[in-house]
Amino acid sequence: MDVPVTYRAQNLAQGGLMPASVKICDNATINFYRRWLMKRAIAALDFTLPEEWPHNYVSYTLFGRGFGGIFRQDRYGVVFQGGTVFGRNVYFQPTNFICANPLFSTPSNGWRIGQNCAVVKLQPDYSGFEDVVVAFANRLALAYQAWQMNTQNSKLSYVFVADNKAQSATFQKLFDKIQSGEPAVAAGNNLFDKTGKPLWGAFSSDVKQNYVAPLITEDMRSIMAEFDSFVGIPNNNSSKRERQIVDEVNANNVETDTLLDLAVRTLSTDFEKANDMFDLSLAVRKRYPMEGVTENA
Repeated sequence: MDVPVTYRAQNLAQGGLMPASVKICDNATINFYRRWLMKRAIAALDFTLPEEWPHNYVSYTLFGRGFGGIFRQDRYGVVFQGGTVFGRNVYFQPTNFICANPLFSTPSNGWRIGQNCAVVKLQPDYSGFEDVVVAFANRLALAYQAWQMNTQNSKLSYVFVADNKAQSATFQKLFDKIQSGEPAVAAGNNLFDKTGKPLWGAFSSDVKQNYVAPLITEDMRSIMAEFDSFVGIPNNNSSKRERQIVDEVNANNVETDTLLDLAVRTLSTDFEKANDMFDLSLAVRKRYPMEGVTENA
């Protein structure tokens, strides 16, 4: 397990490898994309579980932690719990599972995998999708930040020439009323010069040249398409806009099917062991099955 360190310590440790790297941590934007992408990943699989097992707990445990244990408990019957594995056999596979739940006691050596416990995992390496979610959430958060800054900076700005604080306050109040959407705003003579020319002007009138928000939006769509390919959600490789042939679509379907198919195979194998051990009917399937994939793809 990694030693807990602060972001400042991480920057010092990684400064020699990645100087001036950008860290996105602990803000509403990154947390939004992490939650949203995790929900999108969870929606890719459909589980068949006992009625007493909450789907959200099982799904977030598997996709977040990567694995969970199934065992029989005297008070609650057969339960699914998130926990950790330890021990090893001759093939360096874990031999025991343990969890911390205040509602029931845990054996000192945990439960023995294959004897009175079955461990189900999302990937063969006991990992979930948290690393994929965090990586793409960072990219989307950076792109969204750039989009927000460009949109804000592309607004038409004005400069007001004021002789005193009173006139400056009048300009500010006038501008606030216009920005708030009032259809008619009255202005005094002191806001114009002797020739009747207004004492304000646009600071930068060439807004269109610096407006790149549509390009950033396209980049965000490309990032989402790449995330879908990692998770296994079908997509038509939207970065290519025209003349996309059938075999190219099918090839992209194979790419998006690879990781999800591995997850289904891994879970199905572990579910079969748990079903035999505890007389359950656990199952998993792809919510968006691939259709029409040709041999040429």
